[in-house]
Amino acid sequence: MLNKIDGDSDRMYEEKGSVICNGEELFELNNVKSFLRCGMHNGGKYSGNIDFVDYENDRSWSELEKRTLKTLTRLVSLYLLKVKAHDEAARAVEDLTSFDKVTGMLKYEKFVKRMKSLLPSVSHDTRSVVMNMDLSNFKYLNELYGYQVGDHVLKNFSEYIGEVLPGITLMSRVAADNIVAFAVLPVGATVDESMQRMKDAGAAFCQDINNTYSNIHLELNCGFYLVD
Repeated sequence: MLNKIDGDSDRMYEEKGSVICNGEELFELNNVKSFLRCGMHNGGKYSGNIDFVDYENDRSWSELEKRTLKTLTRLVSLYLLKVKAHDEAARAVEDLTSFDKVTGMLKYEKFVKRMKSLLPSVSHDTRSVVMNMDLSNFKYLNELYGYQVGDHVLKNFSEYIGEVLPGITLMSRVAADNIVAFAVLPVGATVDESMQRMKDAGAAFCQDINNTYSNIHLELNCGFYLVD
């Protein structure tokens, strides 16, 4: 006898409340004579179930047993909700401590830690570099047009740089308009070529910003440092 108190919405039940099992479930319930199930719902969504089983007797379940299973299921559901809330809070704290809220890039301490963990896996056939970049006169953009505009430009700059230079693996906002990046250069690419490509891309980006905000004159300063 298979009975249910509350179950998942997409499972079919007989009128008397017995579960219509599929083949896999019948296999799982091998040698079970009687079965009582209560479904768990978190946030209105079915998340699983708790079962009472009797391997010896084909019987009906008492009201006390049903109430006990319902109570147990509610307690487990509440516990799982608390675990979920704790995990979400932990991830939120991790985001706050790991990522810059304006650009979404890593904070410098996390950048250094992750770069060190990546270095042993870098192939000896490639070259790794750390790039240090800053935008001259960026502070005047904030002063004349507001910090919201400055944040928007900085975010666009970080996304643009990540697309322009192949091999960028990590980026970090150190402070204000100062950005560092770790890149593994493509096979055959030289440091000089990559640096020139960065300078050209930076000049094009700054020119576009200067055309949009005519009262400032941004320039990109950058340096490449080989990582041994």
